[in-house]
Amino acid sequence: ADAGFDVFLLNQRGSTYGKKHVNLKTSDNKFWQFTLDEHAKYDSPAMIDKALQLSGESGLYWVGSSQGTIVGFMTLSETPAYNRKVKAIFQLSPVGTGGYAKGIFRFAIAAYQIFKPVLDVISFF
Repeated sequence: ADAGFDVFLLNQRGSTYGKKHVNLKTSDNKFWQFTLDEHAKYDSPAMIDKALQLSGESGLYWVGSSQGTIVGFMTLSETPAYNRKVKAIFQLSPVGTGGYAKGIFRFAIAAYQIFKPVLDVISFF
């Protein structure tokens, strides 16, 4: 922000700053009936759209930390239209790792590590 960039922070439902609701109080059970799926399907796309509307930009950079990493990945995989709106995604301290993957997933992770230098050279990703 000090360098002149617009910075928006998403306070997801249930977080310290995300406990205000139009009709529900935090003491209501219904207030807490949401999952990461709702964050990814509704909250993050709404936040992206609002940030782009306020900034007048066509795309943004996503910096996720902890839960924000998984929600970022989920948002971009579940709502592919947002892949055009997020220029790059930077994930810090992700909540998931491929280290415990089994079967075909373990093979895919290993193959990617082997072929990544070649893929980088040919600009595959």
